[in-house]
Amino acid sequence: MKRPLSNSLSFFMHVIMPIAFGGLIYLLFRAKSLLMFRWACAIGLEPYLDYIRAYCATFSIDNSHWFFYSLPDGLWVYSLTAFMLLVWERKLSRSSFFWVSIGPLLALGGEIGQAFGVVIGTFDPTDIILCLIGSFLPHVIFFPKTSKYI
Repeated sequence: MKRPLSNSLSFFMHVIMPIAFGGLIYLLFRAKSLLMFRWACAIGLEPYLDYIRAYCATFSIDNSHWFFYSLPDGLWVYSLTAFMLLVWERKLSRSSFFWVSIGPLLALGGEIGQAFGVVIGTFDPTDIILCLIGSFLPHVIFFPKTSKYI
């Protein structure tokens, strides 16, 4: 039986932190037309965000397209996959496989849909790569070589 503190720490590190970091990337560096900005405005954060965004605009990172546009996708896939593994107590079975696969299926399905013009957005192969990494990394972390899938 897992200790509650261990589960809480895993939830914070593998679910909350990646989502928060991806959201921060969106809020600081992406277009203000995104839904997150409406949420931030609704809770009164817009003036603070404008100030921080103005400061962040001074940063110039070469070859950063993947960081601003693809990494948040990979982070949410990682987060959702880790969440499902934690909900299923880090066990893969016939019952849990579908649920653990939801994040990767949505992300990769969306990207493939964009490639064929079925889903609104811009297809980017880097998104696929980072979504695949985000899909498999929780398995690598939660199932080291010494443990076995059930």
